[in-house]
Amino acid sequence: MAKLSIKEFKNIHANQDIWLLGKGASLNYINKSFFDGKITIGVNDVDMWYETTYLMRKEFHPDGLKPEEILARKTKLLLSEYKGCVQEWGLNESNLENLVDKYDIWFFKTPFTHGELVMPDFEKGEEIPASLSSMAMAMCMAAYMGAKNIILCGNDECLLDGKDYVDGVSPYICSSDHKYILDWQASQSLPIRNMLRDSGYNIYSLHPFINVRELLDHYKG
Repeated sequence: MAKLSIKEFKNIHANQDIWLLGKGASLNYINKSFFDGKITIGVNDVDMWYETTYLMRKEFHPDGLKPEEILARKTKLLLSEYKGCVQEWGLNESNLENLVDKYDIWFFKTPFTHGELVMPDFEKGEEIPASLSSMAMAMCMAAYMGAKNIILCGNDECLLDGKDYVDGVSPYICSSDHKYILDWQASQSLPIRNMLRDSGYNIYSLHPFINVRELLDHYKG
């Protein structure tokens, strides 16, 4: 087992569909078996709801699955090299080395920022754009893997049935903060989406009636 680079995933899924799974409440209206047999990249702690092909993490939710639980699955863990990410996972240099002795972990680099959007030419290197939005970074990872069609799922950007999370995972933010946080993240995710579209990648949403960013309302089912 080893500490690995995402270089081996460059164009690994060339011209294929890659489905990106957030943790939005819209996933409550989908039978999770729909994703069986598909190439999936999960973000945040959606792995508590469905075991994705890849799990991309730049931060850690204390109520989510622990690193050992994720690594014991078939899911390939893509972890930010940013030191704060490793620390948020409760890992230090010693027990991180113990994990990579037992499991394969693929690391990706991001530019150092204080929350601002930085967009390196990720197609030429190993750096993924730094963004507050995990889904935006996952879009870039899917493009790095060569996807032709990138389909966003559970990226609701609104409350659905009063929730911003699918049943079985941890709430991400409280309802009162929801609009503020989404405004903050969308200012970064939209430029990345537009950049990818301009580069020839197709970006779709499984729930276009929910993912329309400009309609930031609180929906009820």
